[in-house]
Amino acid sequence: MSPESFRPPASVCRLRPARPEDRDRFWEWRNDPDVRRYSFHPEPISLSIHERWFTQSLRSPHRQLYVIEVDSAPAGSLRFDAKGEGEAEISIVIASGFRGMGVGAAVLKQAQKLAATLGYKRLFARVKVENIPSRRAFEKAGFQLIDQDHVACLYEAELTGVCPAG
Repeated sequence: MSPESFRPPASVCRLRPARPEDRDRFWEWRNDPDVRRYSFHPEPISLSIHERWFTQSLRSPHRQLYVIEVDSAPAGSLRFDAKGEGEAEISIVIASGFRGMGVGAAVLKQAQKLAATLGYKRLFARVKVENIPSRRAFEKAGFQLIDQDHVACLYEAELTGVCPAG
């Protein structure tokens, strides 16, 4: 089955909390050329800077890091950054071998349920205008485009009525 024809059902995608041993994997994903190209900060990240960021992120009560798994294989990362009362910015990275398979949209749907269990009422995401795959994933997952300029699109999902993950 080709990656283009494979659309994983939500049941094969799952989120698990990131652990210290995920540090190098997150660093590799963050430095992937396609990830850098679509990042708002496109310069490569040194391992020492990443180590500091990752350690602080795991300890922060205002940030939650998750590993996306597809059939138990690490397939990317998802992050919530608390931004205000009941609000969080959501960020997602899909590993190169899992792109174009519908993983992003499936995980973003799950992330909304998870965010509701964490007490968030609204999620938002900033996506570069030219990052069409990410924009499609957010739209397929039910996020609404609420603003756009020549650099970024702003998406949001209101979580009222979202049944928390059980």
